[in-house]
Amino acid sequence: MTSGGWSVAATREFDYRPGFRPRGLMPGAHKGLSGGAGHELRDRVSLLEHPDPRRLALRSSVQDPFKQLHVHIFNQHSRIPVYVVLDLSASMGCPGLERKWQLTMDFVEALAFSVWRSGDQFGLVPASESAPSALALHPTRGESLVNECIATLREHVPMDTREPDLAAAAAALPPTPGMVFLVSDFHLSAYPLDSALADLTSMHDVVPVVVWDPAEALPQRRGGFLLMRDAETGIERHVWLRAGLRKKLERAAAERRQALLGAFRGHGLEPLFLGDGVEPDRINAYFAER
Repeated sequence: MTSGGWSVAATREFDYRPGFRPRGLMPGAHKGLSGGAGHELRDRVSLLEHPDPRRLALRSSVQDPFKQLHVHIFNQHSRIPVYVVLDLSASMGCPGLERKWQLTMDFVEALAFSVWRSGDQFGLVPASESAPSALALHPTRGESLVNECIATLREHVPMDTREPDLAAAAAALPPTPGMVFLVSDFHLSAYPLDSALADLTSMHDVVPVVVWDPAEALPQRRGGFLLMRDAETGIERHVWLRAGLRKKLERAAAERRQALLGAFRGHGLEPLFLGDGVEPDRINAYFAER
């Protein structure tokens, strides 16, 4: 553990960038739209309209033919709420894919650390009706509350055999515009995903984070008998991995990826695919290109 209660994974800080300008009055790290003690010049107005002589605009005042005094108005940098909507369906914690849940939590913790360092509020909404209340977190700046929630999540084993209830999770978010990181493997049907994205993007800046384990789509072995397990239901069966079946699995994985890209891009979103680890440089490049 590092100082402050954050684990080593949390020190992989990255620079997330909201796709909107907040109107909040609380100072923060993001370019906002509210007037205040900022550095971004918004306008010059009469001192009578904005009685703050500390921001006197000398050149505009001297050039005014009516001899009125003018002052500068600046945009204040503001803070935003950052939410994680987290898929807790069984496929996220499927036995044999232990790295998948660990990778998910490494990302969530790195995000929480980045949010805390930026002065924003961090909240978490489980996309599951059966999730314990300890797994949910209202937007907060409390470091201990965030660490406690993440520690509880690391010990949790996702076992919900139903599809993640993204619509309910979207409805549970506060009405204040913020950033929403939608973290899931997205093994769900098209209509619930499309409906949830429509609800979320109407209010928030959404970042889909796709967590896939390579073993989900393609067995590591080249052939022979395999014990296949359905990631959501846990149903098992033996199959003979032929060359033709392997190609079919590869094609299905590629088609699934393209289908997800189409679903996200239909709402103006570009997903972030997590690889083998949380790589700050790659995540920073993703936000730089957004």
